[in-house]
Amino acid sequence: MPLTPAVRAAKRAAVDCFGTQVRPLGPLPDDRAVLPPEVLAHFDRDFEVLLDMSGPA
Repeated sequence: MPLTPAVRAAKRAAVDCFGTQVRPLGPLPDDRAVLPPEVLAHFDRDFEVLLDMSGPA
């Protein structure tokens, strides 16, 4: 499903609320962000993948 620019901005703002997950806590290697860039990229796509789980398996 395509996402509008406004929805993408809202998703970025929501992810940014979790600073300890997305930004380093300090300069040391162990202070790095928990989520690596390749994971964060999934939150900044211009589309969303939805699964219909309402039908029979």
